[in-house]
Amino acid sequence: MPSHISTPSFSFVYVPTTRVAAISQETMTLHHSKHHNTYVTNLNAGLEKLDAAMSANDVSAIIGLQGALKFNGTWAIRDIRLK
Repeated sequence: MPSHISTPSFSFVYVPTTRVAAISQETMTLHHSKHHNTYVTNLNAGLEKLDAAMSANDVSAIIGLQGALKFNGTWAIRDIRLK
């Protein structure tokens, strides 16, 4: 299991298409640096807790982390794929 996920380097160049015509470069930069980074930060925190729970053989904690890992992991990946 990866010990740390990082926000990929992102250099957004605004190229109007039908999909992003209403989204400015400033909006995309803000989204990537703040919003998307929150998912990555929370995913890393969850993975650290998961490692600790697995080391302690704490099944309840492992099960309890599933929702946060699924949510933050899904949105971190989804945001990367949309760029």
